[in-house]
Amino acid sequence: IPKVEEAHFLDAVRALVENERHYLPAAPGCLYIRPTVIGVDATLGVKSASEFIFFVLTLPSGGYFKGASASAGPGAIDVLVTKSVVRTAPGLMGNVKAGANYAGTLKITEEAKAAGCAQVLFLDAKDHQHIEEMGGMNIMFVQGDRLRTPPLTDTILRGVTRDSLLVLAREQRLEVNEAPITIDEVVAGVKDGSMGEVFACGTAAVVIGIRSLQFEDGSSIRPAGAPGPVTSKLYDALTDIQYGRVPDRHGWIYDVCPADAGAPVRQAVGR
Repeated sequence: IPKVEEAHFLDAVRALVENERHYLPAAPGCLYIRPTVIGVDATLGVKSASEFIFFVLTLPSGGYFKGASASAGPGAIDVLVTKSVVRTAPGLMGNVKAGANYAGTLKITEEAKAAGCAQVLFLDAKDHQHIEEMGGMNIMFVQGDRLRTPPLTDTILRGVTRDSLLVLAREQRLEVNEAPITIDEVVAGVKDGSMGEVFACGTAAVVIGIRSLQFEDGSSIRPAGAPGPVTSKLYDALTDIQYGRVPDRHGWIYDVCPADAGAPVRQAVGR
């Protein structure tokens, strides 16, 4: 897939958002932006594409999860932990935003929703023990004054929101720990109270607390805070920057509509 040059990418986003700005919902709604590249060769066969189209989609969006309104803080959801299905494996495409990564997760995601869970947490493909990520979001754990999250590998997406939250956590004097975490550690930490908060993060949902982790054998655990104080504080810090309520000291904000067309539409683009 050819590289899309940054200037061309930003021009495309700016032009589309300016054209579609009348679809922007009232706060806390947003205009979700999805840049896409797709192969379009007029052929059937197992081969790499040689011709591509780059395009951008926009979608008026409210709260990503039903019942978790951005106006009421981060909110919280229930999550299914699966050991029977994996999202990806080493050497595949788990660290990129590719449609193929979602195909194998659709059935277990529907099963999770039927059980009252909004998302699925996937473990590693080899031992089914190490935390990786959720269906479309990274995951973080608050243990004491530490913010823990799995390290980036070829099976975990390098989320922009994840990256931004780690910066903000350090500013809030939290110890950031990017190291492998097993599901057994999480269960033990939640049960003994040392792991008081668990939350997920992603572009659309921003930050969402995890109210419970439910397992395929019918058992479950409930962190003490959902969303807890650390989750809420990080959510506020990020959305304050995103909505222009506080100065952006990191260069994360890009004005995608000119000020003379009215109040500029702002997008938090991360580092």
